[in-house]
Amino acid sequence: FPADWGEIAKVAEMRNSIAPNTVVVGNGDVLSRAQGEELARTSGVDGVMVGRGVFRDPWIFNPKMSSESTPSMRIDMLLLHLQLWQQTWSDEKNFEVMKKFFKMYISEWEGSSRLRADLMEAKSVDSVIDTLNKAKADVGT
Repeated sequence: FPADWGEIAKVAEMRNSIAPNTVVVGNGDVLSRAQGEELARTSGVDGVMVGRGVFRDPWIFNPKMSSESTPSMRIDMLLLHLQLWQQTWSDEKNFEVMKKFFKMYISEWEGSSRLRADLMEAKSVDSVIDTLNKAKADVGT
């Protein structure tokens, strides 16, 4: 079900009359920074949480980067994400959990779906890194 920001606005109104110092944060179906700012303004909440929106656009909080991101930049960001995952979780978590992040970086250019399919078949972080480095050479800057 889609988020009902009308109901969220009712919570903000109730807060205003009962406990005006209480912070209310809205959440649900925020897909861009502009949309989140508009929802905060129109609903009266103090902040907005973003969940699924970041999986669609890793630069959701930086619209300039979002509109200017190149395939090479997206690959670099995934490489950084993989490096940080290795440093933080490689001894504790299964690598398969990283695969849910591939689409947020590897999308929106010709050949990205094929690359993503190849990445999903990978069995290790090192294999993904090798595949990404080869792909980066193919996509240019």
